[in-house]
Amino acid sequence: MAAPRPLTFLKALIAEAELRFGGRIEPSARILVGLIDQGPPFAWMTSGPTSIVFVGQDLLDDVDTLTYQLAHEALHCLGTCRATSALEEGLGTLFGLDNSMLPKVRSETERHCLDPERAGYLKDVEELLAIDPDIVRNLRRPPRPFEAIEAADLTACGVPADLVGRLCRSTGT
Repeated sequence: MAAPRPLTFLKALIAEAELRFGGRIEPSARILVGLIDQGPPFAWMTSGPTSIVFVGQDLLDDVDTLTYQLAHEALHCLGTCRATSALEEGLGTLFGLDNSMLPKVRSETERHCLDPERAGYLKDVEELLAIDPDIVRNLRRPPRPFEAIEAADLTACGVPADLVGRLCRSTGT
């Protein structure tokens, strides 16, 4: 299967992420895809505002991992593309896995894409969404950055204190 056109596919993923997790902070921001020689994919918002998602050229030959990474970064495009919380990273991981183009190999994609820390973020987000599947969309209304979701917001929604603590910690990225 040929790799999807990254920019076209990214825009479709962003639209899907908005339906699931709430709107973009900068709905008029231009969306671009840049290729890098090496290093992990990342999303970056310029002062334009322009959101640029960078992916490695090597991913163009790996459709499933490219799809995972574009979906993961599409989630970040809803926010400010600044330092992320465990909540935002976990949502990006979940959204990436849910949109892998070859669902029959989700477990293989998980092994390939997830380090133990990212797997923990995923587990915590799945626990949160089991409490209320719409909690993130509701807490981001009107569109607010992921980092604006505070411990008090989650606690007020009935999220257990230990889970709140894990979701609200910074990932340092």
